[in-house]
Parts: sequence; C-alpha cells; structure tokens
Amino acid sequence: MDTKNSFSQELKKQNNVREEVLLRFVESGEKERILELTKSKFIANGWSDHVRSHCKELIKEKDINSVTIDELCDEVMPYALSSIQEDTKIELTEQVKAFLTKCLPEITNNHV
Repeated sequence: MDTKNSFSQELKKQNNVREEVLLRFVESGEKERILELTKSKFIANGWSDHVRSHCKELIKEKDINSVTIDELCDEVMPYALSSIQEDTKIELTEQVKAFLTKCLPEITNNHV
C-alpha cells in the first residue's frame, strides 16, 4: 500500500509541475512567441504553400464531394510533418528547451 501511495503522490507531483509549466508557458507569452516564430518559418520556407497544394491535389483526386475533413487530415498530417525542414525543427525545439531550462528548476524546487 505504501508503494501505491508513493506512486500516486509522484504522479500528482508530476501533474502539478506539468500544469505549472504550461501555465507559465502561456502567461509568459513564450507560447505565442514560438507560435509566431513557427508561422513565420513555415511561410518563409514555403511549407504552408507546399502543404496547401498537397491538400488541393488530394481533394481533386478524391472528389471534393466525397472526401471528409478526417480523411484529409489523416493523409495530410504525416506528409506535412515529414516536410518540415530539419533546421526549423531544431530551432523550435531549442526555443522550447531554453524555456524549460529556465523555468523547470524554479518550478521543481517549489514542488519538492
């Protein structure tokens, strides 16, 4: 029973840390800043236009009257994710890591 209680407390602690990180991510403006950076990168390297063109091709192939949004998403998502340039993925990941490196020590110290 003690192990189960300890495990439950650890899960609760992790959930509290996760919630606080997400709250700070939003409240600090970092989420919005990274979303704007993402949009600008996608526009600058033509990713948005490329994915939009792929969607149009799929709709033509499947007939606009018979394709559902779910079917379109199921086919486009893997394509869209795989076509993000590696340097963009790295830069955005580094931005998130920098935020976590800055705020996690303080948050985890508050939840000890």
